[in-house]
Amino acid sequence: MQHKKLENLQSEFMHKIRTLAPQKLQEVYKFVAVVVNEKCKIVVHADDLHRLPKNLQMTKLREKIDLDQQMLTARNHLINSLQKTEQENRSKLDKRNCQVGEKDTLISQVNNELASKEEELRKLFGILNFKQREMRRQEHVIQLLWR
Repeated sequence: MQHKKLENLQSEFMHKIRTLAPQKLQEVYKFVAVVVNEKCKIVVHADDLHRLPKNLQMTKLREKIDLDQQMLTARNHLINSLQKTEQENRSKLDKRNCQVGEKDTLISQVNNELASKEEELRKLFGILNFKQREMRRQEHVIQLLWR
């Protein structure tokens, strides 16, 4: 298992070397054996410390670390901003869905009231029609009586 982890670290290290190569870094890199114990603490042998390269330009490394840290910070801010915007949009959407539900309920109530009023108007027109016919008939009877 540790052997696999070491291989993964080596692959990751080589990938980073390749990505730094276009920047024309001219340092000398050496592999150092690193072992992680069961408490996840790094164990480095004393001879490995002597084999570490002494000619690394620390300022370039620090600049790279600072740049990487700034990138991470910027990405975190962007992610947080996007999450905040997403939450605000979800809240707005929920609010609008609630408003749409309330409006649908109102529209349904108005439609029901309109249907009820339409039925009442039909009955009233029917009664009015009946009364108009009755009135014409009575007028006709009155005209016949006056002749």
